[in-house]
Amino acid sequence: MSLNYSNSPESLAASHAFEEIPELDPQVEDTNVHIHFAKVLKDFRINFGHRFVNELVRDFRKFSAQEILNSYEQNTDQSIIENWILECQFWDLVETVFQDSFVKGLSNRDGEVSRTKNINKFTSRSIMSDNALIQNPELSRIYVLMRWLSKSFKLDITNNDYKANMDSLPATKWLNTKMRIQSNNPKYAHMYLDDDFYLRSNSSDGLHEDDTRENDSFFKACFHLLLSGEIEQIFQLCENTNNWGFSLILTALQDYIDPRVELDDNAAKPVGVKNTILWRRSLYQLSQMKLLSKYEKSCYGFLCGDVNSCEQQAHSWESKLLIYLNNIFLYEVEQAMVAQGFPLKSNLTSDWCPSGLPRPPKAVETITDALNILSSSPDHIIAEQSQHPLRVLMGSVMSNKVESLMRNSLDALQNLLLHSAEGLDSFELTSDAYLLRVLVHFAIVLELIFGDQLISNTEYTQLLRSYISRLILYKHYDLIPIYISFIPNDEDLVDTCLHLFSHYQFDKSERVKQLKVIRQLNLPLESILRKSAMSLFKSTQHMYIHDQEICLSSQVTECDRKLFSTVHWFHDAGMLSDCVESLVSLFRRLLLCGKIQATIEMIGSMNIREVIREYKYKVDSLEGINELPEGLFVIPAFKLDELMQYQIFAENFKSLNELQMNTMCMKSEALIEKVLKVSTSIEQLIKSFLFDLSNDEFISLEDRRIYRELRHLYIPVLFDMTFNLLVSFEKYASDLLITRAVELVHLLGSNQFKLYEVFRAADKLKLFLKKFAVVFSENYIF
Repeated sequence: MSLNYSNSPESLAASHAFEEIPELDPQVEDTNVHIHFAKVLKDFRINFGHRFVNELVRDFRKFSAQEILNSYEQNTDQSIIENWILECQFWDLVETVFQDSFVKGLSNRDGEVSRTKNINKFTSRSIMSDNALIQNPELSRIYVLMRWLSKSFKLDITNNDYKANMDSLPATKWLNTKMRIQSNNPKYAHMYLDDDFYLRSNSSDGLHEDDTRENDSFFKACFHLLLSGEIEQIFQLCENTNNWGFSLILTALQDYIDPRVELDDNAAKPVGVKNTILWRRSLYQLSQMKLLSKYEKSCYGFLCGDVNSCEQQAHSWESKLLIYLNNIFLYEVEQAMVAQGFPLKSNLTSDWCPSGLPRPPKAVETITDALNILSSSPDHIIAEQSQHPLRVLMGSVMSNKVESLMRNSLDALQNLLLHSAEGLDSFELTSDAYLLRVLVHFAIVLELIFGDQLISNTEYTQLLRSYISRLILYKHYDLIPIYISFIPNDEDLVDTCLHLFSHYQFDKSERVKQLKVIRQLNLPLESILRKSAMSLFKSTQHMYIHDQEICLSSQVTECDRKLFSTVHWFHDAGMLSDCVESLVSLFRRLLLCGKIQATIEMIGSMNIREVIREYKYKVDSLEGINELPEGLFVIPAFKLDELMQYQIFAENFKSLNELQMNTMCMKSEALIEKVLKVSTSIEQLIKSFLFDLSNDEFISLEDRRIYRELRHLYIPVLFDMTFNLLVSFEKYASDLLITRAVELVHLLGSNQFKLYEVFRAADKLKLFLKKFAVVFSENYIF
């Protein structure tokens, strides 16, 4: 192996700008959002085993709810407010659905399996309903979803569709009509004083228009309260407005309980309506009456489970979905009750038998059917709402199709990697900044609950890495270790760290922040950094082949800087032994390939003398201790000496390069002084560079072979460059510089330093002697 050297036109001090990180897509979330979600995860990880997963989800929901208020108060764009509302609903759904599954799982593991109760002719409807839910998990799931949907309406502070001014409603029903009748026909006024008189007359023509409008407002408010599950508020509203008829209808919502049978309490009296099937079918008949207003029909329709009579008055995806689920639930509960022996016939007249009345038809069979109907709704607003990414996410949770959704999301990310940057805006996962965040945190929750049952560890890790990349773009470097800590496979965790440490250039403050968090999370920092360094050095080995002719290089590649970064991580982590060891390996690799400028840049970024001083101080302070702490081991003294020589070597090359660049702006006296100073320093380097180490028999043969190889590469280079330097400036001080040049040549023949052996081994002796002869035969006579 040989080294070519020449007066390269390219300066060894050439600078290299770091590759800039690409800009984010336009929709950037507030910094506080990322910080808070990461903080919640960090707290969960630090207290792992002492907190439940549902607490993690609840914290996500609480923050989303707070952001709804903040966005609303700040008059933020309506779409952002909607996103926060939907996200809050989503986390509430996750908490509701998975907490229900988690509790059931715990009870089953504890042997406390839920059992159905015995059924007899005295059994109440509530017990029959409970049995139906126990026996039919899908029906139980629908019941949970209905409760969640009802609760979710309270989150939508921007929805005014159902809001009515309840304070403006009169305290008496049909007040204006009654006053008009009493004033015109007082003799027959008693016929029009009850609430349902207009039903008997089959006409609403006699109603005062103000009463009609107020009645509509009343039932509109009731319909909204029914959807929201606010039954007590409806009773209060009925009491305030004297709508006793509707209040009486609602009493059937209370399950029939006979304490004498159910609770063995002979003193108590039965409460509730016994034949709720008859009640529901009667309401269905009532909802078909044309005289009723649309909102009154909607109230009866929702209570009996009829879709057609109330679906048109629902103006949101959530309210329509609730109506469809209510239809499935009530239909299936009745089916179960009949199957368990609940009577459809009795000894009473046929008018009182449910079998004589039609039942509300079943509009859909499953949750998925309901979601599909909404997504293809002729109402473009509902169809558009169905396509919102967060509603799609909620739909997958409700229909128990999370696995396919995660698969599709990962496919979208994979497609993103295959497309050019110009196409980024076509991917929702990137153009909607919030969506990737929601998806990743949802995946973390799924992994904590189900492991790799719903999403493989490989795909889950890919999703986490995508989010880590986004955090890097947002420059949230101190949040990155939090998400790395949730990678389940140790090998993947190390690979992610390797990618992070080697592909991104962090300054010292950024590295220190990340290291602090890594230690707080109790991650195996020492193991991570060592494996990352080992992997990086090994994977880049093919880029530093030195079994061929080597040229001095003034380039510093991205691969070089990746290796630099590894050393800096060791130093900032306080792993000084690893830092020193990696520095030795790095400089050997660089110099054996002729990468002078890379060596100069690395030494310029780290004070080698200070690193060695820190290492020695730490080792000396632990003298007498049998076992050194993690991250510290003893480095042989000759390697510390080797590092110092690399420091001196780089400083001399840098000085020589700077002199070559600045000759034009220096006066002759200063120039000669500088030339003499640099040449003297390099001469000392030539005499000492790895000389003692290469001849030390106590050092391994492999290390000494490397030292000799480096001497064969660089002693001739340093010698030749110093000779050229002295000769090229002889016009400024001929005798002095020529004398120094001759003395340098005499050094070549010195038996003390045996430089001629180095030249001969490098096959450079004859070449230099010819050069010396030509220069002095042309210009000087001895």
